[in-house]
Amino acid sequence: MNPQYLELSRSQLAVSWKRSRFNHYSDRRKQQFHDNLGQLYEILMAKDFYDPSLTKDDLHFFRNVLEFFKDSLALLSNNTISSVPHEFIECLNIAARQWLTDFDDYIIVMIDGQYAISPQVEDFRMFYTLIKTRLGVEFNCILLKVCMPRQLSRDYLTNVCLFHELGHFIDEKLKISEGAYKDQLLKKWTKGKKGEIDKWFFNGNEAYHIVSTSIGHQIMGELQSLSYLKEYFADLFGSQYVGENVLNYLDYISDNPASDGPRHPSDDKRRQMYSDFTKSPSANPVLESLFESTLAQAKHGLVKKYVDVDQTDMHSFIPSELSNEQQLLSIFKMGWDVYKSGSQPFEKQNNLSSPLPSDKIYECVNNLIEKSINNYLMVRDWNNAKNNP
Repeated sequence: MNPQYLELSRSQLAVSWKRSRFNHYSDRRKQQFHDNLGQLYEILMAKDFYDPSLTKDDLHFFRNVLEFFKDSLALLSNNTISSVPHEFIECLNIAARQWLTDFDDYIIVMIDGQYAISPQVEDFRMFYTLIKTRLGVEFNCILLKVCMPRQLSRDYLTNVCLFHELGHFIDEKLKISEGAYKDQLLKKWTKGKKGEIDKWFFNGNEAYHIVSTSIGHQIMGELQSLSYLKEYFADLFGSQYVGENVLNYLDYISDNPASDGPRHPSDDKRRQMYSDFTKSPSANPVLESLFESTLAQAKHGLVKKYVDVDQTDMHSFIPSELSNEQQLLSIFKMGWDVYKSGSQPFEKQNNLSSPLPSDKIYECVNNLIEKSINNYLMVRDWNNAKNNP
């Protein structure tokens, strides 16, 4: 690698750092990550990339560090105090901590894009170890990229689909769908439940191809089946917190609810899976396998986590008073319930002389959800500070 290319990358880094070095963040861990970048900056700026003792592997290492720095700084710069929906991020943090004991190793950063959640660096632990060993800078957290359309960052209704995306992240960490496939579902398939299982997969065909003579066909069947399982799990995970509303956005973007895709089961199948979830963990063998794997891999099973939150305050245009984390995470389902009920409850509660337009209901519900969450977080943080001076 030509060292001049590394110098070019370092020059880009210097320009970015000059613009962003005085950033401030609401999350102390983001601030610490930013300060660590400052330490790394000083080391990189002092490095002589033309040093003849540097090997080809050394140059590639510094290239990766430079790109890591620029990527990290760009993520953090788009997540300063005033630029992110702190309220929604904290709700995702609370939900994730219910499932992962190491979730404090992750810092959520929001980026513009289609809904998704993914780590910044896949092999971050090994990469961070290399940075610590070779450069003496220790990063204790990884930036967890949460993608959402930036214009919808304050849309607390549509953004409930991020609970589905959080389900994918939890699944990837705990290998729940993989466990369901390998440890439960295949056994059920070979022990007489073939017909009950196959209908949940691509076009109702034989999803697993266990007796297939084509290895390629068998592998494709396995990958497709596992992809479907992951979608079912993410739906069920999200529905724990927001009920059937986790599928609302899916209804909107779907062109053919009965059509299966290469990686996603049909919307009709996903709704039926949710319906079975509300009845019994053993309502169908696919659902049962996901339940069994969740219990085996996680701290607890898939259960309804939302509670009914009184709608009276919201219908009176007053933020809801939330007493605990369960109520906090239930505010999204309640918001959807209020939005779906339309104008009449607002009219009745406030003696309105004319119906509220739909856009006003949307605006009010979103504002009230945000204020309800913010009030809860302020009281929580105040109490924590008072009890831990």
